[in-house]
Amino acid sequence: MTGTHERPIGVSRFQVIITLITIVATAIVYPRLPERIPLHWNIQGDIDRWGASSFGNVFLTPLILLGIVVLFWLLPRIDPFRRSYGRFAGSYTLIIDMIAAFLVLLHALTLYAAFNTDLPVGIVAPGAIGLLFAVIGNQLAKLKRNFFIGFRTPWTLASDKVWMRTHRIGARLFMAAGLAAALSAFLPPPLNFIVFLVLIVGTVAAVFLYSYLYYRQLERRGELEAAVEAARQ
Repeated sequence: MTGTHERPIGVSRFQVIITLITIVATAIVYPRLPERIPLHWNIQGDIDRWGASSFGNVFLTPLILLGIVVLFWLLPRIDPFRRSYGRFAGSYTLIIDMIAAFLVLLHALTLYAAFNTDLPVGIVAPGAIGLLFAVIGNQLAKLKRNFFIGFRTPWTLASDKVWMRTHRIGARLFMAAGLAAALSAFLPPPLNFIVFLVLIVGTVAAVFLYSYLYYRQLERRGELEAAVEAARQ
């Protein structure tokens, strides 16, 4: 309803707690780190780049985490579709919670690998990414039209109908692809990386193409004129 006050989405307790714990835990571990820490793993799951245990290298991920929490607090307040956020606030918060948890996991893996290089990062990291996609996919169908989260193609942003249909289809595909990608982590390298990449990129491309084809279908039926005209104003 026009003029109705809607409370903006805030930062969840989980995001606040996990960010504080990550910063404090990193500060505690920082003086105990060896001179070099791993910075990157190749597709075989082996460390291929090391760096000094400097403040910038060690605290980069906690600072990124803090920035993401602040950014996703800000986005609903500047989005032209900000009134719609109240209709999917729970899903929005859960998605950010999971992204924050994923970043913390990667950071923990990096710090642990500084002391124990036998950690199977080549399995854990892709598996975690796949599960993250599956969890996000489970929430996509609940998202309403906005400019910052979801499948934001020119065609979904132009029509609520295209947005809703694309996100229903995309949610199922993302859940299936995420679970399959998590399982593909157990394949021998580099096959695990190839399968993972094909699943994720293929799913995104399929959803993008579907939104275009469905938009054109509605356009041929003459069901889009009002929605497109409203979007242009």
